[in-house]
Amino acid sequence: MSAKARTRDGMVPGYGWLLGMSSWILCTAVPNSATAWLGFLIIGIVARRFSWGVLGVAAGALAILAHLPIWGQFGPVAVLVVYLAGMLAALWVNPAWLRLMWERRASRAANSSASAPSSSRTATTDAAASRQRQNRAAKRRTAAAQTAKRKREDAEAERPRSRTTAAAPAAAPPKVAAESEPQRLAERAGASTEGLLAGNPRTDAGNPRTDAGEPIDVNEATAAQFAKLPGLTRSRAQRAVRLRRDGRYTSLEDFAARLELQPHELVRLRPGLSCAPPPRGPRSFGRRVDY
Repeated sequence: MSAKARTRDGMVPGYGWLLGMSSWILCTAVPNSATAWLGFLIIGIVARRFSWGVLGVAAGALAILAHLPIWGQFGPVAVLVVYLAGMLAALWVNPAWLRLMWERRASRAANSSASAPSSSRTATTDAAASRQRQNRAAKRRTAAAQTAKRKREDAEAERPRSRTTAAAPAAAPPKVAAESEPQRLAERAGASTEGLLAGNPRTDAGNPRTDAGEPIDVNEATAAQFAKLPGLTRSRAQRAVRLRRDGRYTSLEDFAARLELQPHELVRLRPGLSCAPPPRGPRSFGRRVDY
């Protein structure tokens, strides 16, 4: 058998397989060439080779022709020639026969080995797809839980804000009414309204911050004093001090606008704050002379 019969993996058939597949030559080795045609016919049918079937028919026809009494004394010679021709033809066909049968066997083995990994790959792919689906489902559940948690936190944060916003308009009318008289007095006296409101006992009464001490001046208070006021965080207190470096606060409204306070926050902080007017320069005394 030639090297062409090797498979892609480098394997070659064993001697047992070669002897077993070459056993058809025994049909041509029978004396008198009576069964040579049978061997060629068998391998032609198995290998589906028309030419080998034709050799079998020819071998049978020559065997019949060699046994006819037309040869006279040359009859044994004719039988021997046909016998040797059959043996030579069998030896010539056998390598091709072995190569063809080994290639068929190797292709069947390759197909079976390829089908097994494909099934294993299919199972692996199915397992990976199942894990991916489980991971996506877990991510969706986690995202839904986080969204629900954020909604609850937002709802809880909105409740006190809504109560404060609802309470601020209710408290605003009395304050406006209380401030109407100081505003008129301030306009007559030429002073600011904040100075009058800072010392008004009616606006400071009942407030726990002003009962404990005097309101703090927004132009003099430190960050620690600002942080003690209700609703002012440490960061806002430090920002109020930084903004004051750019210029003094002219009023509580200016303080609220520069600190970006909401109206209801200014209402809550106003009793604990004051804004003193800027100090006047030294008054000079002299005579007024008319020319």
